[in-house]
Amino acid sequence: MHFLLGDIGGTNARFALASDRQLGTIEHAMAADHLKVGDAIAAFLARQKGAHALTAAVLAVAGPIAGERCIITNSHWIIDAAELRKAFGFSHVRLINDFAAVALSLPHLAATDLFPLGGGKAVTGEPMVVLGPGTGFGAAALLHRDGRAIPIATEGGHNTLAAGSRHEDAIIE
Repeated sequence: MHFLLGDIGGTNARFALASDRQLGTIEHAMAADHLKVGDAIAAFLARQKGAHALTAAVLAVAGPIAGERCIITNSHWIIDAAELRKAFGFSHVRLINDFAAVALSLPHLAATDLFPLGGGKAVTGEPMVVLGPGTGFGAAALLHRDGRAIPIATEGGHNTLAAGSRHEDAIIE
């Protein structure tokens, strides 16, 4: 199977082709340079050899997903899986929150790739979290249940801090 991979944020998008566990060259696009995400995808595919054989797309997107649709946080782009299937002839388009995708990678990282917080030690099978900046602030958790990894996407950058005192409340205000 040949497919399109995308990492789509509010400012930048990254695209690559993949097949048989081989990842092609990653190319970057600026969201501001394209009216729609489909325009950015079309521009990327026009530069690729073998792009005509694509059957599916998997897109990690910066924003909440409702059904098969995502309005990218801090961007004018709307990603609609049905529209992309129709426009590019994909049989499948899978949208996943960008930080949920990162959370799924956590069990595959080496200890040297991780930054422990709070002085504790990692416990296999316990929840894990990933936090990070982009155009916004992303956050996701990874839970384990019945031998399955379950990513929980959040929009952490759209929450306020909880004050523990009047002094902290004044700082937040």
